[in-house]
Amino acid sequence: LGRAVGGKLPAGELEATRLKDANSVEPSNGVVRSVHFHPNAQLFLTASLDRSLRLFQVDGSRNPKVQTVFLEDMPVHQARFSGDGTHVIMTGRRKHFYLYDLPSGRVERVHG
Repeated sequence: LGRAVGGKLPAGELEATRLKDANSVEPSNGVVRSVHFHPNAQLFLTASLDRSLRLFQVDGSRNPKVQTVFLEDMPVHQARFSGDGTHVIMTGRRKHFYLYDLPSGRVERVHG
């Protein structure tokens, strides 16, 4: 593609290639409510009503699972990587939310 002016794609054709689903190694057992790419790495998350956060290394072919985090008391309605990519924020229909610290693997319940 040529360089776009003003942030728009240049006129012409755009090719797309279908790749393997990022979560095909371990699909969710419930409705997936959030998907998000890590800001700096080839990491992808899915969060679902089955109370699980799943992290996958996206390589376009195998997409291996990196981690599953299960929350005993909260179906996950939203999950996002923090701006610096060190945490995942998970929310649901509760008066609290969870922070998952990627470097340490710790899950912290935060009262809202």
